[in-house]
Amino acid sequence: MRLAAVVLGLSMLPMAAKAGPFDGRWSLSQAPGQCERRANEVDGYARFTAISFDQYEAHCGWGRLTRRGAGLWTAQGRCSVEGDVTRGAFKFRVRGGGLTMHTPDGIASDFRRCPTR
Repeated sequence: MRLAAVVLGLSMLPMAAKAGPFDGRWSLSQAPGQCERRANEVDGYARFTAISFDQYEAHCGWGRLTRRGAGLWTAQGRCSVEGDVTRGAFKFRVRGGGLTMHTPDGIASDFRRCPTR
């Protein structure tokens, strides 16, 4: 009976967010060695998921991604960087091993995918 209750309980947990087109570890193109450091360290890699971005003191979250074309995505979201908050539309372009993220305040950042561990 306990096993049945555990299985039923687990089946009621929300499903994990579907993987996004750029899930994983990324480094800023101009930052060699960044993939070897952790995301929560200064100059560490960036961690992207289907609903978020985290890198040291930058934390962003967004709703669902909307595909806008080959390798182009948008999402409405919010970023907090050292206490400053930005809200609005995020734009993403995935091309080969590269990713460009445009924040609502117009800042573009180019990333390259980190090798898998």
